[in-house]
Amino acid sequence: VEVGHVDTPGAPVRVAVADRFAYLALGAPFNPVCSNCLTGALKIIDVSVAAVPREVGSFPTRGYAQGVAVVGRYAYVAVQT
Repeated sequence: VEVGHVDTPGAPVRVAVADRFAYLALGAPFNPVCSNCLTGALKIIDVSVAAVPREVGSFPTRGYAQGVAVVGRYAYVAVQT
C-alpha cells in the first residue's frame, strides 16, 4: 500500500533510514547527451509525515552512487567513478 511518494531524478539504488529521514543513494539518471557520464546524488527525504514526504537536502556525487550508510550525524555514500 502506497502511503506517499517523492519524485527523484534517477533510480534509488540504496536507502538508509535514521530518525525521521530517509537517505537515498541515487544512481545515474539517463542522460541522452552524455551516455558515459556517471552522475548520481544523495537525497535526504523527511519522512516524518508518511503521506507527505519532502526533500530537505541533496548532494551531487561525482560518480554513480551505489550505497549509503548513516552513522550519527553523518551520511556516507559509496560512489563508483
